[in-house]
Amino acid sequence: MIKIVMLGVAHPHAHHWSDAWKIHTNAELVGIWDENEQLAQEFAKQHDVICFRTMEDALSEPDIFAVGICSENNKHAEYTIAAAKAGKHILCEKPTSTTLEDCEKMKEAVETAGVRYMQAFPMRVDSTNERIKAILDNHEIGDIVSFRKRHGIGWAADNNIDSSLKWFSTPELSGGGAFLDEGIHAADFLIWMFGNPKYITAKIPESTSGMSVEDNGVAIIEFDNGVIGTLQSSWTYAAATVTTEIFGLEGTIIQSFNDCASTTINGENNFPLQIYKKGSHMAGWEYPRNPINFKHIHEVVATKFIDCLESEREFPSNMEDGIAALRLILAGYKSAKENRTVALEEV
Repeated sequence: MIKIVMLGVAHPHAHHWSDAWKIHTNAELVGIWDENEQLAQEFAKQHDVICFRTMEDALSEPDIFAVGICSENNKHAEYTIAAAKAGKHILCEKPTSTTLEDCEKMKEAVETAGVRYMQAFPMRVDSTNERIKAILDNHEIGDIVSFRKRHGIGWAADNNIDSSLKWFSTPELSGGGAFLDEGIHAADFLIWMFGNPKYITAKIPESTSGMSVEDNGVAIIEFDNGVIGTLQSSWTYAAATVTTEIFGLEGTIIQSFNDCASTTINGENNFPLQIYKKGSHMAGWEYPRNPINFKHIHEVVATKFIDCLESEREFPSNMEDGIAALRLILAGYKSAKENRTVALEEV
């Protein structure tokens, strides 16, 4: 039985992780700790677990094998380093941290302690994305030329941010707005699919809804292999459908139903992909059956963490993946601020 404590529960995904661990036959959420005592007490009561008085108390429990970190973004580094020093394996919400300097400290702490770290990137445990990756790796649509990737939600447009989530729009706590919060999912997906990014040109306007952080961002990204395309992230989508388009010399992939803006409106079905292949025996578009579970993807992340710890398999995403995605996002912020194309090696 893998026993876990939560360090920080400010992020709503803490509830999804806890729900997943409750029903996992080989996991037990023992308790939680958060700097916000009222929030901690409410969470502990809701999930029927212990509320630790201090983080040190939570980490000193000898039978605790792992931690889940769902705090505000700017606290990820502190909590990760503390957990690593206590010898606990770590599942950390994205982004890895808010600065690359903090990421390096986290990396050093994890490596020194010899513990394992999984970056919570839901894109990496989505079966549809795994299928797209296989299509690209198998060269089924030829050399990739370009792409369009969109990821977002509508809460800013709806003015529907719960008071407990105000920290998302507080720069000191979040590190950024929609371009970081939603864009980092797209950034990780693109790096996973296409390799190392080389240049980014971004436009990140001030919030359209009066927030202290941006609620929209758009970037053009060029990869080392010459693939080029756009990343678009937002908190202002009233509705949406297509999330991904990938164009190869021998075919095209179109994906839907894998962000909040599209799934909320359209629900989920078993046909999230459209694939066109030149020379296919089928005329026109193919619609392969691929059951999806985007609405429960954060539970899948938490389940995968336990399964990989148990089996000693590699995590689907690690700290290096988290750092790579954050570097791309931070390069985008630099590009927008300086109104120029930025090389990734500058960041």
